Amino acid sequence: MKVRKYSRPSKHGVKRANERDNWNEETLDRMLPKILKYGVSHQDATGRLKKFFSWLYLSHSKIADNIRIYGNSVYIIKGIKLITIMCLHKSYQDAVNKIQKRKECENNLQH
Repeated sequence: MKVRKYSRPSKHGVKRANERDNWNEETLDRMLPKILKYGVSHQDATGRLKKFFSWLYLSHSKIADNIRIYGNSVYIIKGIKLITIMCLHKSYQDAVNKIQKRKECENNLQH
């Protein structure tokens, strides 16, 4: 039996991962640590992207305490349990890609 480092995603989270990213539950288990580590957080964002994060936090404050953007998706997380996934609007994708590349480069330099 496989021991999980992260909580099992909610049923809704698994359903959304399948619909939006075409991921099954095993893929989601493998990707969650990467999303939490390399995903763009509110702290990383600037400008319009930071305003978008603020709006997300305010609109999901009752169900989420952690929001990450990874790739073209927004991951709504409570603790370490994935709640749901939303699509990221195209207007934010360039800013997110730049921040993710910077985070991955910084992480590679630390190792």
